[in-house]
Amino acid sequence: MTIMPDTAVNILWTIGVGTFVLLLLAVGFILAIVQSKRREMAAKQRELEELAKSELKYRNLFENSLAGMVRLSSDSWDVLEANRALLEMLGVKTQKEVRQIFETIPVTDRDQILTAFKNQGTIKNLEITVRRFDTTEACISFSGNLFAEKGYVEGVLIDVTERKRLEAKQLRAHRIESIGVLASGMAHDLKNLLVPVKMAAELLQRKQEDKNSRSMLTSIGQSAEQSISLVQQVLSFVRGVEGLHVPLHAGELLRRVLAVIQENLPPNIEVESNIPNNPAFVMGDETQLRQVLVNLINNAKDAMADGGRLTVGL
Repeated sequence: MTIMPDTAVNILWTIGVGTFVLLLLAVGFILAIVQSKRREMAAKQRELEELAKSELKYRNLFENSLAGMVRLSSDSWDVLEANRALLEMLGVKTQKEVRQIFETIPVTDRDQILTAFKNQGTIKNLEITVRRFDTTEACISFSGNLFAEKGYVEGVLIDVTERKRLEAKQLRAHRIESIGVLASGMAHDLKNLLVPVKMAAELLQRKQEDKNSRSMLTSIGQSAEQSISLVQQVLSFVRGVEGLHVPLHAGELLRRVLAVIQENLPPNIEVESNIPNNPAFVMGDETQLRQVLVNLINNAKDAMADGGRLTVGL
């Protein structure tokens, strides 16, 4: 049996311990790399999951939004994607039909949108006109952002047709109100001009002895009085005042109207009057009823362009 010297034993021991330590370090290093890779993969997995959640959230928002949403190519006018609200807004069922409708948007509006995106990168509440699938026009408020690195534009479209209609209706109401103020002033001035005419006719009638002249002055006075009543009716309408309803002798009112208007009828129209003498009273505003009767007689006259018989009865 050979016994190794202490020096050789120490060397072998040192080599074995060193090898073992190196193996431990290598294993630890490998485990650290594996753990790092696991953490990196877990982080990427979480990023992918968050990205998937974000994409799902965006998809739900895109599809279920009450506003119309669209994705357009930034280099052209090609529709890449459109949500359900936009399809319903335009009255179509497919994305292809949306593309066809967008192609009908005036070139000036399209150029304005694309230029604004290229210069500013965003658009807010730009009103454009589109023609729906049923050919009716809609006023659309367009807002969106440019994603240049992805090569597309995302836009939100809101139908403001009804709002614009209400605004136009309100504008017409203001215009009518202004016309009413103008008409009120004119009617007031006309009334001031007609009162002296009526008074002068009555004054001249008292001094005139010729029967025909007196009849003519009477007709002038009655016409002036009726004109004053009509002007008063316009003033009442503009001011929102109801007419004065009083008991009226219908036969007498009709006779006076017929006497005035008969002078202005063409000679090829024969007038036949059938108005009883017994009193028949109605409740109403004299000026309004007189205007109704005048309109009825004028309509009958206009319906007989070649002449005929006009029968007035009560």
